[in-house]
Amino acid sequence: MAEVGASVAAKLAEYLVHPTLQQLQYMFYVSKITGNVEIKKRKLILKQGKVQECVQEAINRTERIDGEVTKWKNDVNSLIAEVEKLEEELRANNGCLQGWCPTWRRYCLCKMLAKTTQRMIDLDIKSDHFNPFSHPVTISDIDYHSSQNFKLFNSTQKAFDQLWEALQDDGNSMIGLWGMGGSGKTTLVKEVGKKAKKSQLFDRVVLTTFSQSLDIRKIQGEIADTLGLELKEETEIGRAKRIALRLQSGERILIILDDIWAMLNLEDIGIPIERNHQRSCKVILTTRRLDVCTLMECQNKIQLHLLKEDEAWTLFQTHANVDEAAKECVARAIARECKGLPIAIVAVGSCLKGKGIDEMNIVLCRLRNAKPNNIDKGVRDAFACLELSYDFLATLEAQRLLLICAMFPEDHDIVVEDLFRYGVGLGLCKDADSFQTGRSQVRAAINDLIDSSLLMHSSLKFNVHAPTHVKLHDMVRDVALWIASKKDGNIMHLAQRATKIVFYELEGGSKSFIPDIVQAVGGMKELSRLCLQRCSKIECIIDETTLHEDAVVLKLNELVLRDMDNLERLCRAPSPFSLFEKLERLTIFNCPQLLHIFPVDCSLGNLKVLNVNKCPMLTSLFPVSAVCTLLSLEELRIKCCNELKHLLDEDGGVDAWLRDLYNCKIYR
Repeated sequence: MAEVGASVAAKLAEYLVHPTLQQLQYMFYVSKITGNVEIKKRKLILKQGKVQECVQEAINRTERIDGEVTKWKNDVNSLIAEVEKLEEELRANNGCLQGWCPTWRRYCLCKMLAKTTQRMIDLDIKSDHFNPFSHPVTISDIDYHSSQNFKLFNSTQKAFDQLWEALQDDGNSMIGLWGMGGSGKTTLVKEVGKKAKKSQLFDRVVLTTFSQSLDIRKIQGEIADTLGLELKEETEIGRAKRIALRLQSGERILIILDDIWAMLNLEDIGIPIERNHQRSCKVILTTRRLDVCTLMECQNKIQLHLLKEDEAWTLFQTHANVDEAAKECVARAIARECKGLPIAIVAVGSCLKGKGIDEMNIVLCRLRNAKPNNIDKGVRDAFACLELSYDFLATLEAQRLLLICAMFPEDHDIVVEDLFRYGVGLGLCKDADSFQTGRSQVRAAINDLIDSSLLMHSSLKFNVHAPTHVKLHDMVRDVALWIASKKDGNIMHLAQRATKIVFYELEGGSKSFIPDIVQAVGGMKELSRLCLQRCSKIECIIDETTLHEDAVVLKLNELVLRDMDNLERLCRAPSPFSLFEKLERLTIFNCPQLLHIFPVDCSLGNLKVLNVNKCPMLTSLFPVSAVCTLLSLEELRIKCCNELKHLLDEDGGVDAWLRDLYNCKIYR
């Protein structure tokens, strides 16, 4: 019986004494409880700060924070707010005799505060087990592009309706929209793409822009970015197969190929053309040429016409905002002279905003009497309108800056900092007393060009307040080059007169230096020393397959090629004798794809120094036919060319010719 009594007493103590003591703690050990809560709160706040740092890092990587992390943050904020409120109330409720005689309210507050301790511990532990913490976010597709200035007129409504009807027809997989440059094709297909996405006709809408120099890897990259696809393959065909698998996954995808200039094989990019995929993947292409639509076998060929007179006036008024009856008659005449071309209407309207009647009369007179020559008749009116916008720029700096922008390759994302540097070199900032002032002058000129619709914000690192990159509409670029060729010799002749040029990280799609880059600046007849460094798009220095009869071929004394990732050869097609005729020094460093240096039958009579380093694919240096011309070679350096087995491109002991060279030092 005694043992039973002891057991009963122990149980009574467990169920009665311990809870009673715990309740008494809430009354008489307030300081201990509040001190413990304060420690846990500080620890949780520190953990909250670390989690927030991780959140910010994920946001900087443009990743989406997982829902569990967001819920944890909200729970922590709520709990800390609750604890601080209880602490505040507890401090205000001292009870009787400075806290020595507790009240019922003080007891309740202390009890609630003590219960938050375990909740803070649980949240602290939970923060160490987020998996995943964040998720990669697929970049926005067609929704990224703004519709702010889009107006649908009757002339464009017909093309819009035809595009929409063609998209809904399962019998169409390829749709072509063609029209004059600057007529609004790009804007129209963007709006059609947005409607297709909003109405859920397609799950994804991909827009990519082509140029006259086709860059397959760039196009593949833009498509992959929009689809959230990572391309790990090294070759273009491997990347194309990966894209094709994604497009055939069953998701409904609309691909818009903007500004196509010639026929291309879509399978090279990764776009499947089999008829059984036409329901899940369709293509809209825009071009200036009807024959491109025909060659691309478009089931629908839709023409975008220019605006009618009343539509042109509506668009003009949107940008010019003519608010006086006295000026309206002249303004309407100016709008008529723009010949219904949207890009010209917007450009002229923007430059006339806020101008008086006298300025408008001058503009009208010049538009009627000044028609550019030496250009296609179909774009003459547009050229005249855009030239007028150039003439009416507020400052000479803005005019010069536009011409500098035109020196970059087509569709190039132009770095604003580069414009500042070139501007300094050309004297655009000669009145500036500091670099900061000079940058401000360049940015002011850029803003003037953008406001005049002659320059666009680039989608690359877009920032409307302080753009880091800008871009030229291809027709504006054509006009600017035409203006430069006849008006501003300082800009156009800068590269033409240069004797030494260094190109660093040149991009924009040009695959050859001649004719792509040389032709863009009208020739470089005086150039004797050329350095190309980290120009990853260049595949050859001269491409005779695209060379015109009257093209300028350089006669260099020195050529330096460094870190050229895609350079395969110096010359493509037949040998251009004059390129090597005066060459004395040739340095090639870190060109991993280089296969050939000198073409067959080239003349190397003046070559004195040849330095080749880190060219792992190179197997030989000279063609046998060029050996007899190597009369001046003094120094030959070869390093880290693992596949280089012979100095000549034939076997059979021909390397012995080196022993006969007079005064030639060889370093391996």
